[in-house]
Amino acid sequence: GYLFDGGGSLRSLALRRARTLLLPYVAFGLISIAVYAVLGGIAAKGLAVEVVSTPGGWLAELLLATGAHGGMKWNLPLWFLPCLYVTQLIAWGSLRLATHLGLKPRAACLALMLPPLLLAFLNHGLWHVTGLPFQLETAVYMLPFFWAGALLRQCGDLPERLRSPALQALGAAAVLLGGCLELWANPRVDYVASIYNRLTVFYLAAALSVGGWAVLAQRIRSRVLAAVSRGSMAILTMHKFPIVLLQLLLGSALTTSGWSADLLALAVAILPPFITLLVTGAFPFTLWLYRALTFLVISCPCALVIG
Repeated sequence: GYLFDGGGSLRSLALRRARTLLLPYVAFGLISIAVYAVLGGIAAKGLAVEVVSTPGGWLAELLLATGAHGGMKWNLPLWFLPCLYVTQLIAWGSLRLATHLGLKPRAACLALMLPPLLLAFLNHGLWHVTGLPFQLETAVYMLPFFWAGALLRQCGDLPERLRSPALQALGAAAVLLGGCLELWANPRVDYVASIYNRLTVFYLAAALSVGGWAVLAQRIRSRVLAAVSRGSMAILTMHKFPIVLLQLLLGSALTTSGWSADLLALAVAILPPFITLLVTGAFPFTLWLYRALTFLVISCPCALVIG
């Protein structure tokens, strides 16, 4: 949403995003099917996991661009790519309509958050529609965040103002609070739109986490992160394979309770700075916040591999 400018024609947008999203999706999807067709049986037996569908079924779901029926359960991040594609097209049409109605850019972003929110709650509570092509139902759930990012883009110099130490501390607190809220109050979530459990809690926790990271990102300048960003497509869609290998090799050593990980991270972020404050008068909050976030990363197999 932050990178979306809404300019150009629908045709040019569709072609650009097909090149950057759909082509990698198909390429990595075919590689995933080939790898799992050879090694999946061994991995499933070692991890005591049932293999859903067959290579033919995986290929059909790859073309349908939805994972809601259980296909390729071992590489769920693939489904984000077609979802991002259709989200961009929906956003283009929505923005054109809002502009035609005479709404200013900021007002348009705010107004366009409301319809997908309403549809998300209706679908979650009443309709329970899943399995649409290109993850259309998931796109509806994600569009409020898309328009929040677009609104941030309209705020001009706001990123500069987010670099103050006080706001950075608030951003860190928001990240920790969002993670704790999601794990404690809403633990049963998944990649498909039918499994958001308490949708209000999901939106609140996600808004805190995403907003907090957006604030923290304003002070992050790293060549390593830049390199990861350039390779994010490959990392996103292929990181499950080294995770499966690690789980096969290390077994339960990689299994960490979400409750214990979050509690320990919270303790690492809060207790040492206050103990240091009492003993020496210094308050090294940033140092221990960094260590707490590092602990959160290494406590999750996915984040461990990506990190």
